[in-house]
Amino acid sequence: MNPKIPELRQKALRRALTPEKRLPSNFAHQTMKRIAAEQEAAERRRQRWAAVAAAVVVPAALGILGWMFGPACAESLRASLPDAASLAPWLPVGLAFALLLVFDAWLSHRRRGHRP
Repeated sequence: MNPKIPELRQKALRRALTPEKRLPSNFAHQTMKRIAAEQEAAERRRQRWAAVAAAVVVPAALGILGWMFGPACAESLRASLPDAASLAPWLPVGLAFALLLVFDAWLSHRRRGHRP
C-alpha cells in the first residue's frame, strides 16, 4: 500500500469537513441586478448599431431614388405648379399665419414660465 494514500485521504476529509464560504444574503438580488444591467447595455448597443445602419441606408436609398427618378419628378412638378402671379394674393395669408404661429409660441412660452 502506498504510504501517501492515508495522507491524501486525511486531506480530502479535512477539505470536506471545512465550512464552505458563505454567500451574501442578497447574492441572488445582486446577480439579477448585474444580469439586468448587462441586458440593458446589450440593448443599447443594438439600438446604437440600428441607428448607425439607418443613418447609412436611408440617405443611400434616397440618393439612389433621386438619381433614378429625380429628373422625371422635377419635370412633372414644373408642369403642374402654377405661375407666381396666381400665388400673389396668398402672400398676406401666409404672412399672417406665420405671425400667428410666432405669437402662439411666445404666449405658450410665457405661460409656462409664470405658473401660479
